[in-house]
Amino acid sequence: MYQRTESQMIMPGDFFLPFGGKLAEDNRWVLLAQMFPWGKLEKKYAKNFESQGSEGCIESVSLSAP
Repeated sequence: MYQRTESQMIMPGDFFLPFGGKLAEDNRWVLLAQMFPWGKLEKKYAKNFESQGSEGCIESVSLSAP
């Protein structure tokens, strides 16, 4: 079972770091995350789950993405 919520992916501008820190906009992992088609991936990922059973994790976690 997979339950989609509207905002599962946290984008760099919304990412919380303690003490007022921010992710660098030019960080290679930040740039890669912004280029990746998360919406398309999630649609394909969600099709792999049954309507009942254990709940699946979000696609970025399953790919070990930041």
